[in-house]
Amino acid sequence: MKLCILVSALCILTSLGLGSDVDVDGILAPSGNVDSGQTIIPRMVITNLSGEPADSVSAFFTIEDGTPSGYRDSITGFNMSALTTETLAFGGWVPRGRDSATATAWIHCDGDTYPQNDTLSLRFFVRVKDIAVIQMIAPPPDTVYDSGVVIYPQCRLRNCGNIPFVVEVRFRIGSYQSSRSIPIIFPGQEIVVHAPAPFTAIPGIWACICNAVVVGDLHPENNIMVDTFTVTGTIYRDVGVTRLWQDSVDLIHGVFANLGDDAAAFWCFIALRDSANRTVFEDSNQVLLGPGDSSELAFFTITPSPGWCVACSVCMVGDQDSTNNVKYLWFPSAVAEDGGQPRASSHKPQATVMRRLPAGAVAFDAMGRRVVNPKSGIYFVADDGARNAVHVRKVVIQR
Repeated sequence: MKLCILVSALCILTSLGLGSDVDVDGILAPSGNVDSGQTIIPRMVITNLSGEPADSVSAFFTIEDGTPSGYRDSITGFNMSALTTETLAFGGWVPRGRDSATATAWIHCDGDTYPQNDTLSLRFFVRVKDIAVIQMIAPPPDTVYDSGVVIYPQCRLRNCGNIPFVVEVRFRIGSYQSSRSIPIIFPGQEIVVHAPAPFTAIPGIWACICNAVVVGDLHPENNIMVDTFTVTGTIYRDVGVTRLWQDSVDLIHGVFANLGDDAAAFWCFIALRDSANRTVFEDSNQVLLGPGDSSELAFFTITPSPGWCVACSVCMVGDQDSTNNVKYLWFPSAVAEDGGQPRASSHKPQATVMRRLPAGAVAFDAMGRRVVNPKSGIYFVADDGARNAVHVRKVVIQR
């Protein structure tokens, strides 16, 4: 009875302005369900319940999320007018844990007469999306097939997250592509996914790529599995990237080769990705090469930062060896792969927008057909008039 009277008296004194009372009204975020890997802005609501200003108020926010350090932030030394409510936003937090987590918010104010309402805790759930390709079933790694065999690629998936979600599985072997959508896969479940379209084996050394695509996946590094297999027979159509190096801060060199028995027209690509695997620069060029010939291309990119990666690749329909189609270079680096050393550029950038072709140049359209009198548009130009062992560059003709 005496305790009730004391509490009532404190409340009356507070309302009369004889004391201060700042309380935590609520935690707005994080709450309910949040997705792991997504940036959350922790927010809390506080109110000055007294009829007097509250000076030098400090607010604190912590999140115990199962990681060693958790999250901690604070906003200190601010004032609140009498009978006002404020919403405070703290520094961003990226959930790295999973399942249940606890957010705790509290305030400190000198002379606070009712500290019982200064702290509030809230439990919420961290959703984790994580699909993993754990096995390539068909074709089995390093298997040798006879030419003409029909294969339906298969892989095994596991939901390593804690919620069910939709996943799309994409299979690729050279120019062959097939995909299947899985409407739901539950936490901890493993399933075998079959490609709906068949692949007919033709001679060559092939890489089978299985990629499970999930929006918001926390661990995209385990979404892809690549294994090689061999189909008996002679390889006669083969293009590849044989060298890749950095010549200066923003100049990348690649050597692209026709390793087959016939002349080949194919595309060369470059992609510069940052440390978060986002593409920040990309370019492409078409190359026409005779059998056994190679071409060195120089690409001007934006200045890379440490942790970035450049990928050079080739694409040709019917390429029988996809294992040599791409090379990677990580920054900072000035040494080429395969033991190559950096050297001065022998290829200077040339104009890509012009009113007429240079003397002696030959133009081709996107299908590789020679154009005698090009109109305005995009063409591929061989500057010395030859169709093999030559650098073909993309130009824009403006009449």
